[in-house]
Amino acid sequence: MFQASSFGATIAIDDGYTVSKRFEKYKKLDPSISLPVIEFAAKQRVQFNLRYAVVDDRELHLDLFHRVTTLPEKGLIVLIHGGGWRAGNKSHFHPLATLLAQQGFDVATPEYRLSIEAPYPAATDDIKVAMDWLVNNKELLGINTQTVTIGGGSSGGHLAALVGFKTNHDNINSKTSSPYEVNAVISLDGLLSTTTELALKYEDKKGHKSALSMWLGGEYAKRMNKWLEVSPVEYVSDKSPKLLVISSGQHRFTAGREVIKGKIETHNGVFQLIEYPKIIHTFWLFDPYLTAVSKQITSFLAT
Repeated sequence: MFQASSFGATIAIDDGYTVSKRFEKYKKLDPSISLPVIEFAAKQRVQFNLRYAVVDDRELHLDLFHRVTTLPEKGLIVLIHGGGWRAGNKSHFHPLATLLAQQGFDVATPEYRLSIEAPYPAATDDIKVAMDWLVNNKELLGINTQTVTIGGGSSGGHLAALVGFKTNHDNINSKTSSPYEVNAVISLDGLLSTTTELALKYEDKKGHKSALSMWLGGEYAKRMNKWLEVSPVEYVSDKSPKLLVISSGQHRFTAGREVIKGKIETHNGVFQLIEYPKIIHTFWLFDPYLTAVSKQITSFLAT
């Protein structure tokens, strides 16, 4: 853990979750994985560190990967990095963002305040502000927001599902009106319920020291309402986005998927599950899985 400055504000950073550390850990379990090497297409454009908000002297930034202009426009994808709600970096999704931009999507990877800096709801507030900023500035940025998809991995997959489903739910209930609806959610090994028996078995295991507990300000027994409030399954409606879940085969990471599948299908929505036969967690960071995931997302969004 260390501290860094942003626009005059000093923030704490947990660097315990990095791509290199995950690679060193996982290559022993799966020797087939490799760090991705991505080639940019001709005239492919990226804008780094665009400021989308300032909160208490704290700048918040996103990176924007513009679609390859020779391809049909397919809409906006916002990718949320993981790291136990506490760590991680927007750069973790740069390889996937590059590949999706080469399929015709505009792709943004925002940073957001993590639990070591600010508890819930800071992260979800930041992600929603980033999405609103992108849509409201689409002409200036030169991006297509005809469709809006939010995706993420691990805790980022949970946040993507939470923000995606809650945005449409709140629009229906006139709580907070957005200038758009979320059309699709992509959850890569992300929690879909925080209160199922399987979720609690792992996410509440260390009590107040569990990653989710530290984000929510307390373990389940003491903060039940908050745990329920951040459970994506609670926001399913007939206006919910379609959902693609890509699982490592380790079911703890996608806890609640059977429940949310049932609710979505009750509302005649779209749910798709792609499950690997028990591979590493954070598979999307490495090839050969990264390339496969980009194709699976593109195929799903085309339906």
